Amino acid sequence: MVYRYITNDPTIIVNPKTIRNKALYYNTVALLEKEPKLKKLFLELYSFCDTYLLYKKDSDFSVTLTHAPCEEKYLAKNDTISRKKMIKCVSRSKNPNMPLDELLPYTHEEAKENQHYHIFGHLSQPSIRQYKNKICIDTSAIYGNTLSCAIIEDKTINFYSAPFESKQKKAEQTYNILFDF
Repeated sequence: MVYRYITNDPTIIVNPKTIRNKALYYNTVALLEKEPKLKKLFLELYSFCDTYLLYKKDSDFSVTLTHAPCEEKYLAKNDTISRKKMIKCVSRSKNPNMPLDELLPYTHEEAKENQHYHIFGHLSQPSIRQYKNKICIDTSAIYGNTLSCAIIEDKTINFYSAPFESKQKKAEQTYNILFDF
C-alpha cells in the first residue's frame, strides 16, 4: 500500500476510511512524501522486490515465502493472476464475521506433512501460527504486537520476534485466528 500511495495509484479509492488508514497504518507515506531522497531510495528498493521468494535446498526441503496466503496452484508462478494471489487474499474486512479457516479453506485443506513450506503474512495473528507446512508469521506489528521473521538455514527454519517499539500509536486489533480448529 505504501508503494501505491506514493506513486499515486489511480485505483486507490479515496474516501474517509482510506485517508484514516493512510494516517494510521501507512505513516511511512508522509515521511516519503516529505523526503524526496528517501522516496527515491524506497522506489529503487521496491523495484528489486520479487512477488515471492523460493528457497530450495534439495528435493526434500523447500520454502516459498509470499506476502499473503494463496492456493498452491499459484505458488511460485509469474503470471499476472498468480502474482496477485500471492500478494492479496480474500478480504477479511469484507467478511468480518467469517472465521479465517472458512474464508481461506485452502490454508488448511492443502496443508501437508512434508518439508515444502509456505510462509506468509497478511493475516494479523497474536503469534506465529503453523499447521503442517503452512506458516503465518504476521504477528501484528502494525497493531503494536511483535514483528516476527523466519530465518532459513540449510534444512532448518527458526522464528524470531522483536517487541513493538512504540514508534507509532498502538492500534486496536480483534484477532480472527488462523488454524483455529
